[in-house]
Amino acid sequence: MMKVYISLPIGGHEKTVRSRYEEAKKMILSEYPDAVITGPINIEDFDETGLTVPRKHDWAWYMGEDMKELFGCTHIFMCQGYLNSRGCRAELAVAKEDGIIDKYHPKAMLSL
Repeated sequence: MMKVYISLPIGGHEKTVRSRYEEAKKMILSEYPDAVITGPINIEDFDETGLTVPRKHDWAWYMGEDMKELFGCTHIFMCQGYLNSRGCRAELAVAKEDGIIDKYHPKAMLSL
C-alpha cells in the first residue's frame, strides 16, 4: 500500500496551507488513485482564513507528531517552498534516512 506524507511550509503561509495541501493531494491521487494521503497532524485546523483554532503546543511538539506520522509512510511529497521551510527540510532529511521515497511538486524548488 502506498502511503504518502505531504510536506508543505506552514509558518508564514497559514492562509494557503489548506488549499496547497488539497492541491497536492489531488495531484497525487490523479497519478496514484489508491494512495493513502496524510500530512501535518493539524492540517484540519486551517482554512482560507488561516489557523482556525488556537495552537495547543509549540512548533517542536507538532514536528514530533508529524514525524511519527511520516514514519508510517512509503513516500513523502515535497511542496512548493520546502527549501525555505525548516520543518519541511527536517521531514525530508528524516524520510531519506528512513528510506522513504521522495517525490516533488512541479514547483517544489520555487519559493512561496
